[in-house]
Amino acid sequence: MSYKEAVNPVNDEVLAEARKIDVELMHIDSTTSKLENLSTSGDANIALNSSVSVMEAVFTNDSFSTYIITWSAGNTTRKITVDFKYVGSDGEELATQPTITPASATVDQNNLTATDIKTLAGKEIAGYKYVKAVYVNNNSEVEVKTWKPKRSGSTYQGYSYSLDFFNGGNTSVANVPFSTSSSAAKVVVKLYYREDVLLKVKKVATGSASTDNDAEYIFKLTDKNGAAIGDAAYKIGNTQLTTNTNGEFTLHTGETASFLTVTAGEYVISETGIRKSPDTYEFKDYPTLFTTQIFDGEEKVETYDYDYNEDRTVEIQVTNDATKEIKFKNCETTLFESDYKKATASKFVEDIRKTENHRINTV
Repeated sequence: MSYKEAVNPVNDEVLAEARKIDVELMHIDSTTSKLENLSTSGDANIALNSSVSVMEAVFTNDSFSTYIITWSAGNTTRKITVDFKYVGSDGEELATQPTITPASATVDQNNLTATDIKTLAGKEIAGYKYVKAVYVNNNSEVEVKTWKPKRSGSTYQGYSYSLDFFNGGNTSVANVPFSTSSSAAKVVVKLYYREDVLLKVKKVATGSASTDNDAEYIFKLTDKNGAAIGDAAYKIGNTQLTTNTNGEFTLHTGETASFLTVTAGEYVISETGIRKSPDTYEFKDYPTLFTTQIFDGEEKVETYDYDYNEDRTVEIQVTNDATKEIKFKNCETTLFESDYKKATASKFVEDIRKTENHRINTV
């Protein structure tokens, strides 16, 4: 069977991308309804020109039925390389990157199965806990849980491929097209970790107290109803300790207590006094006067003046999403007599307060 003109249904785009085009003669047996490939059995010979268009088809067969000439294109396999970045809650890379496999993953366009990102790359890192993964697109981040290559189009018109990201549902939240070149495209997925504690309490003092390593500041941890959180494990550096039965623990200036057993919930943290061996003081009796500022992260949430004689407390909400960081800052306060008029002294004191380190009051 000869053709008046060359026949080729493969479009130019598919032809240009194909690394191999196979043209075969298929036959449907009228008696058995089975599909037979006459090209592979040696019963057909197809004459092609340089653009794999059919010029002539010669075949032999014992039965009369439908014959089909098929074109199949073996397209170049495209890939996407996913680079993993292990970061802390601030988005900055962890100081010690995990030496794990994989540090990256290569995704094949023809592997259309879904991949769970946490299972693949969310490895255990000593001292940290996995939080989430995000796909990074320029300066924006989208939380993702899985990815899956997607194929669109048809055999004759050609396929397009993308890597789709999902966050638990059936609708993609981001997608990346596979590169049309043979080189792999690259994307970045950040894996967020937090320290494996939910609560940290830090103590800071200013003025002469900043270098007084003999002073221990006494704290108490209770639930929102005032019940003591006794025997709560915490670490100061590499030293592990526990609160006493009253929920008390102590910190020197510059130290941080990282609680290992505190779970999500509502708590009250109180600074109750100062211990300087062999004596224990309430704030009003301690030789140095302090104005106490309490920070939740970077936000100042409470301020207690130097003459406040009760416990200096803050109510907090601890969640599983991030580490709650509370800082108690004792600003050394100096009292002095002033010969200035009251109005002038008030303005002066207001200006001094802006420095935050030293609180000066007139008497």
